[in-house]
Amino acid sequence: MPILAEPVDLVVEGYSSDTEIENLDAYRAELRETLHLRPEAPIVLVSHHLSHPYSAFPPSPVERAAGLVVDAQGSRVRDLTEEVDLPPGAGGHMLEVASFYRCERGRIECLAKQPLGRRLGPPGGPGLLLRAWAARCTG
Repeated sequence: MPILAEPVDLVVEGYSSDTEIENLDAYRAELRETLHLRPEAPIVLVSHHLSHPYSAFPPSPVERAAGLVVDAQGSRVRDLTEEVDLPPGAGGHMLEVASFYRCERGRIECLAKQPLGRRLGPPGGPGLLLRAWAARCTG
């Protein structure tokens, strides 16, 4: 790790796997041992998909934007950190595969999510496009 001139004030982490969530306490202890954190520095957990617009929008030159995240590597529904109305039948074990955001200076709002799981069937909309693309690449 590069040596920082000052201690770190805040760590924001976007988790995307069950293993990371299951080992959260050990991971946070490792962060505190590895990074030069202030003793009171919070380690904030955000949903995997939410970390994308928070990384891309604030440094952009635009005042408003629509955000679409389709990476099929999202958080479990039970671990989401943003408020969103989910489709009927969405269970906690399902993964977010597509998320839609409204981005404005000072605010990023989740408009909808497409979870993937047996009870809802294959993803629709952008998720369907991702699934077709993945099938072509692997099939």
